[in-house]
Amino acid sequence: MKIIITLLVFSLNLYAQDCQEQVLDYGSGKGKDLIEKACLDEVIDKSVISNHKMLFGYKNIVLFKNQIYAGTYTKLQKVRSLSYNAQREEFAVLDGDSVLIYSATVPGNVAPIRVLQSSHIFNPHKVELLDEEIRIYQQDEVLTFSALANIYEAKERRKDKLLKRSH
Repeated sequence: MKIIITLLVFSLNLYAQDCQEQVLDYGSGKGKDLIEKACLDEVIDKSVISNHKMLFGYKNIVLFKNQIYAGTYTKLQKVRSLSYNAQREEFAVLDGDSVLIYSATVPGNVAPIRVLQSSHIFNPHKVELLDEEIRIYQQDEVLTFSALANIYEAKERRKDKLLKRSH
C-alpha cells in the first residue's frame, strides 16, 4: 500500500512538472507550442476567481475564451486574481504585488501591454479593471489607480500615482 501511495504522489509531481514545462516552453521556439488538454483542464479546475466566465488563471498561465496566455514573455508567475473589461478589450492579472494588463485580442507568449507596481501595493488579494481605473483590494483597504498606469512610461507621462485609498 505504501508503494502505491508513493508512486501516486511521484506521478502527480511528474504531471505537475510536465505541465509547468509546457507552459514555460510555450511560444519559446523550444517545442511544439502545445499545452496538453489535461494541463488546460487543471487551469480551469484550480482557477482563481475571475469576473468573466471564460477567464481562468492558475500559477503562470491564463486562458481567455480558449486562447492561451503563457510563456516567459508574459511575466506570469503566480496568478492571484483576474478581471476583464469588455470596453477596453483588456484583462488585468494580479500577479504577486504587480498588476499585469493584457490585450484580450492578442494571445500567446506575449508581454503585458502595461504593468502597475507601487510601494502602496502589499499582499493584495483582488484586482478590478474598470473603464477609467484599476482597483486593488488588500487587507482592509482599496487602492485606486488610473487604468493607464504603466511603470514602463517615461516618468513625466506616468499615471501610476495612487488616486484614492479607501477603507
